[in-house]
Amino acid sequence: VAAGDVLVVIEPETERAADEGAAGSRLTVGPDADPLGVDAAGGAGASDLSALDAREASERRAAITALREEIRTVLLGYDADPDRARRLAALLDSADGCTLSTALAGDLTALKHEIIVFADLEQLFLTAPRSAAGGQVGPSNAARLRGYVRRMRAGGAGTGEDFRALLRAALGHYGVTSLDHGDSLERALLRLFATQTVPDLRRQLVRAVLRCLAALPRAEGPLADDAALADALARIAAMRALVSDALADTAIEAHAVIFESPTLEQRAELAAASWLVRAAAGASPPPQTVLVDLAATPRHVFDRVGRWLFETDAHRRNIALSAYLFRRFAPDEPVALTAIRSGSLHAQRIDLPDGRVVIGVTSTVASVARTVKRVGRAIAAGEIAAGRSTVHAIEVVVADEDGQDPDAIVARVVQALGATALPAERCTVSLCRRGDEDAHRTVVRGSAGACEDASLLGMHPEIAARIGFARLGSFVLERLSGADGVYCFWGRSRAVPEDERLFVLAEVRGRTSDEADDAAVHIAGFERLFHQATSALRALRSARDPRRRLHWNRITIVVGPAVALDAPALEEIAQRLAPATRHLGLEKVVVRLRLRDRVRRTTAEPVELVVSDLTGSRMEIAIRQPETAPLEPATDYERKVVEARRRGHVYPYEIVRMVAGGNGAGPAATFEEYDLDPGRAEPRAVCVADRPHGQNAAAVVFGIVSTPTDKVPEGMRRVLILSDPTRGMGALGAPECDRIVAAIDLAERLGLPVEWIPISSGARIAMDSGTENLDATARVARRIITFTERGGVIHLIVYGVNVGAQSYWDALATMISHTRGALVMTPDASMVLTGRAALEASGGVAAEDEVAIGGFERIMGPNGEAQYYAGDLAAAVRTLAEHYRYAYVVPGEAGPRLHRTTDPLTRDITTWPYPAEHGHGFATVGEIFDDATNPGRKRPFAMRAVMQALIDQDGGHLERWRPWAGAETAIVWDAHLGGFPICLIGIESHNVAREGYRPLDGPAAWSGGTLFPLSSKKVARALNAASGNRPAVILANLSGFDGSPESLRRLQLEHGAEIARAVVNFDGPLLFLVVSRYHGGAY
Repeated sequence: VAAGDVLVVIEPETERAADEGAAGSRLTVGPDADPLGVDAAGGAGASDLSALDAREASERRAAITALREEIRTVLLGYDADPDRARRLAALLDSADGCTLSTALAGDLTALKHEIIVFADLEQLFLTAPRSAAGGQVGPSNAARLRGYVRRMRAGGAGTGEDFRALLRAALGHYGVTSLDHGDSLERALLRLFATQTVPDLRRQLVRAVLRCLAALPRAEGPLADDAALADALARIAAMRALVSDALADTAIEAHAVIFESPTLEQRAELAAASWLVRAAAGASPPPQTVLVDLAATPRHVFDRVGRWLFETDAHRRNIALSAYLFRRFAPDEPVALTAIRSGSLHAQRIDLPDGRVVIGVTSTVASVARTVKRVGRAIAAGEIAAGRSTVHAIEVVVADEDGQDPDAIVARVVQALGATALPAERCTVSLCRRGDEDAHRTVVRGSAGACEDASLLGMHPEIAARIGFARLGSFVLERLSGADGVYCFWGRSRAVPEDERLFVLAEVRGRTSDEADDAAVHIAGFERLFHQATSALRALRSARDPRRRLHWNRITIVVGPAVALDAPALEEIAQRLAPATRHLGLEKVVVRLRLRDRVRRTTAEPVELVVSDLTGSRMEIAIRQPETAPLEPATDYERKVVEARRRGHVYPYEIVRMVAGGNGAGPAATFEEYDLDPGRAEPRAVCVADRPHGQNAAAVVFGIVSTPTDKVPEGMRRVLILSDPTRGMGALGAPECDRIVAAIDLAERLGLPVEWIPISSGARIAMDSGTENLDATARVARRIITFTERGGVIHLIVYGVNVGAQSYWDALATMISHTRGALVMTPDASMVLTGRAALEASGGVAAEDEVAIGGFERIMGPNGEAQYYAGDLAAAVRTLAEHYRYAYVVPGEAGPRLHRTTDPLTRDITTWPYPAEHGHGFATVGEIFDDATNPGRKRPFAMRAVMQALIDQDGGHLERWRPWAGAETAIVWDAHLGGFPICLIGIESHNVAREGYRPLDGPAAWSGGTLFPLSSKKVARALNAASGNRPAVILANLSGFDGSPESLRRLQLEHGAEIARAVVNFDGPLLFLVVSRYHGGAY
């Protein structure tokens, strides 16, 4: 064969004619047969899993094998046809509507392995910083994966063994069993990263697999004991921010169906189990206690009796009617159940505790009008309710076998009742269908006779009353689909048409019990329903609100059984469920319940737990009396809150509510708003506390916030500066800059710290303003410098994007060596000079988003510019409040106030237990200093264990600059010692693994007892931050500064010298304790 010869030509058959005369042989290859029958061209194929079920066993197994291979191909990052993947998802989704054979269900359980594959791969891309056993914060899995790829030819040097174990588990799904470098490893890593290029397609398939697996237990699929699947589902649910809320919701639901529901259902059946066994042989009437228990069970358990409604045996139909009546009015328990016979009419009467009388009767669709007439005549004749008794309601339970038109049925009922006055307050016709939701239509008395009450939107009146449906009366409503016990509505305010919302109302069934196990069942049932409600709201937003306009939505859950819960348990449940509320646009969640005292066996009056979502990420609980007044339309202020949420931000006055806080003792938290004095030419702050919130004229809001604390019960005051992202994305012009300067002037005048929570797109760029905006931002920069150099403190919380000038201000306030302010960042925060789009347009180097350019996880945490990490804005506020415990100085006082400690000054720290997970062989801290167990004090030990033993045990501690990469050998805590707030600095005394790239002329690990360039910088920064505020205590075990070529190249001399300057300039007590060896240049 000569170079350039054509060996093979591959062409579609449609081009065959053009090349008919070419020399050589021709081979025609037809399409492979599709074992699934899902034709890519849209032809005939398996429309659902029942078609597979009809095949021979060998064909069925081949189809399931092909299905798994195709799914795994997509999950592993290989190319896939999106249309075919969607058809595969539809095929899997059909499991919920099919009756599957045991054989097919068993075959489909093998899909659990694909869920484990997905979890193993996705966890490598988590961006949350991780905590090590020794207390250090290390890089996230995503950062370690990037570091490994850079060093894969060196065996991934610099990555920990724990991460390599995760990586081996993921690569094992590609057939790669070793991390030794080779072509197979590179190809697998390429595909691993390719999994993130089409995340939506993979998530769609995984959701379909999860829904399919969740349907299998009802087809007797053997999954309930699979610990690996349970672990994978838990991991997927915990990766909500990475895998999407919808997929996390589906994983939670699958876990509940597969692993929790069987246990709950077994407990639900226990009370009625013995009677159900007897009833299988002959339909004996159940005791009333059994009917009460059945009324509280899940629908598919209740249907074991409820489906008797469709039988020809009249006795069984009457039992089913009794069960339906008890279920309709639960949790009220009827005081009497009476069988009534009047001619050919067979009915039942229940008397409720409040005196209401209800008549129930069964009917077919064809005879419903005749049945209603018979009931009416019997009531009028006094054959059902004699004497003074009046009938509250007629309940007609119809076995609707064929799914008849409800409008036609209710029309016949109205006509039947129109001839005579309705002999009750209402008549409700319940259309019961096999395997479907019941439909309810209610006829009431009207001015012109009997008519349908269309306002109930197909709900039963008792359900509507229990879930507070009447509160939505000021909205035009449309009912949307929902699961059993979950009622969903879209609403538009009648008074303010632009006020649109989604409402989800839900009901938890159950029977009050004082048994601890029953209480746990009720809580599990509540959590299951809560997840169903949030999942329903998420689906509705996706379908009805793709542009995410609706941000004032509400979930209301009514808990039927009284439950024994205290305040800590309620708080724990709320925090556990909070992640499921992400991105739902919630105004609040309202839970109505009755609290039970298990000891006294008493039940309190109903209360409402109002769980509000101020920050869009964390829920806070308040308790109130149940409200019944109709919901009011959103106010102008609330619409501004919604506008901020639509942009993914928090309205500034909502942050005020959160920051003000308060401990419930002493003076209440307050906020006095300030603005510019209109009577002055230069910026000067003037109080506008009487101005309603939301009337700010610029994109900056500022004022004085005062929060009472244990140390400062009269109120910890500071100047608060907030950005208003609803005004030009927080862009900075002269009006905004003048207010910032005035706020800093106010802080300096009153001797207060500044608390700044900015979100800004940088200096304003507009047609009507130009360089004057840059002049204004320069004035702010100058003011920050002069303020901090005179000892002023500016604390920053960054929870969104800060661009350009705002990022420079953040640096000037908290990153320069003389500053004392704290900088807290959240996962969505970033500080960038230029946005991603602008960088790409200008030809610069960018990343996938602003967080990747200047966020905490990749940049600001590892480089030490950000000091604290918080999971969300509310957590960031709590972190800063904790920082104030050690650093806040009341104006006029010399330093932070003392902590009232109960930790005795005579406590012997040598008896403090030494954590075994460090693996250093010490049982107590004292053994570190004992010549018998540590001769010459040369054995490595964890300095954090010594620090923990030293500080006041009731005073807490807060670690600063914890994730600073390369500075791990310096530890900085704020804590209390003898009640005094201190800055506690420790030198780590064991080797710390080095993450990421390592030059050959540098150390392989961060050596214990040694200061490296960045750990030296951390010590100097800590001393400068504490100077003039609180004492510094240094626990030293230091052999000196590292003198390697790498360290000298990275400014070891300069950073080491900064420590000397910080010590010389330190204003206040500096206590120095040598706990082990100390010599060399450090001395």
